[in-house]
Amino acid sequence: MKPNDIAKIENELDIELPSTYKKLVLNHPFENEKKFRIACNVILNDATKIIDLNNTIRNRGFQNKGWDKSYFIIGHLSMKHFYFINLNDMEKEYIYFLETSDKFNAKNISKLIAADSFEDLVGNQIDFQNILNNP
Repeated sequence: MKPNDIAKIENELDIELPSTYKKLVLNHPFENEKKFRIACNVILNDATKIIDLNNTIRNRGFQNKGWDKSYFIIGHLSMKHFYFINLNDMEKEYIYFLETSDKFNAKNISKLIAADSFEDLVGNQIDFQNILNNP
């Protein structure tokens, strides 16, 4: 991804992305991605896909409930499970994971924490891929 792609996302979704996320996607594909299939959709790196996915969820909601624009989807697994960040609370840099079968309650969002940082999220993907490659 290039800086103009990030600007496009911010402009079209009317959001400000955290610097840690920008750094992550500017360095995507990752060095280890050739060896491991890291974050093929867990961390999307196509601005158009990111915009479309976020607009789709914003417009249709999640489980017939509204989806606040402060929740920014960074990736997915099979379009049924979403990785997202809370743009209103980036001090902690948590990445959340929401399955379509989960009951989403913003008051209990801490139960959805998948990683404490983007670095942890990528590291978790490497660990997971190592397990798959070395049963």
